Amino acid sequence: MAKPAKSEALYRSEKAAIKLAGGLFRLMLVVGVCYLLIFPLLYLIVSAVQEPESMKDATVVWVPKVLSTQSFANAISELNYGKSFLFSLFLSAAATLLTLISCSAVGYGFARFQFAEKKIAFFLVILLIIVPPQTTMMSTYLNFRFFDIGGILAALGIGPINMIDSPVTILLPAMLASGIRAGLSIFIFRQFFLGQPKELEEAAKIDGCGVFGTYAKIMMPLSAPAIITVSVFTFVWYWNDSFYSEMFFTGELKPLAAGLASLREAFLADVTNSNFTAQEQRGILAAASLLCVIPPLILYGIVQRKFAESIERTGIVG
Repeated sequence: MAKPAKSEALYRSEKAAIKLAGGLFRLMLVVGVCYLLIFPLLYLIVSAVQEPESMKDATVVWVPKVLSTQSFANAISELNYGKSFLFSLFLSAAATLLTLISCSAVGYGFARFQFAEKKIAFFLVILLIIVPPQTTMMSTYLNFRFFDIGGILAALGIGPINMIDSPVTILLPAMLASGIRAGLSIFIFRQFFLGQPKELEEAAKIDGCGVFGTYAKIMMPLSAPAIITVSVFTFVWYWNDSFYSEMFFTGELKPLAAGLASLREAFLADVTNSNFTAQEQRGILAAASLLCVIPPLILYGIVQRKFAESIERTGIVG
């Protein structure tokens, strides 16, 4: 005997229940992921804005009883924030500009020209992505500590030159397309240029435009999505870099990331610092971290929409 078909009302109620369950599951998943991402920032904010003495109070978890700017004032003083901020901004902006120029040129070369060593050269670019900088740390430091250009400076009697504590240590690799994560920047530009029709360059050639003219006047204006993507990535990488900054800058003037790392190491080395209590040190580190994080967050908030669109058009996602 055949089973009776479900009524239309029962079918609709089951469909609505399944849809509701799916929606609740997605909501819980999104809330959980957002909590994992936002929790560190919320923790820093709460630790930075409350009075240091209230950190001993076990009842204070998320809502400070007494608000205070003492941690921010101490962090600004300890980091030499004004000068360090301007120095970090200069290094990050200049390195980003140089990376755009050098990596776009290299990426265009890989995308459009054929030469005997192309596969080997691109393999070296891939190595820039996958090889950690720690493996070349010693040679990189020595190259800048005893800087010379093929022995020319030594032959002229003016070298080698000590480039430590000089912006050259950061800007020169960026200018030569070998800076921080330059391999990924080259790859992004290469993928973008590969997706552009060759007819544009053929038409430019017919009109009398040379290779460099085609690259500068035709291809670069079209590569705005790749430029935005690489600019945001590169600026944040240089701004947050503490590895090279700590290695090359040992004086009083340091980028913010290096200053924050040095401050944290100083507190860890002497928890019972006579100048600050343990609670004050915790608040200072939280405030200093916020002061370092805020500029990239502002940058991302400004270019968020264009950055998301650019990611989809540069060929780095499937």
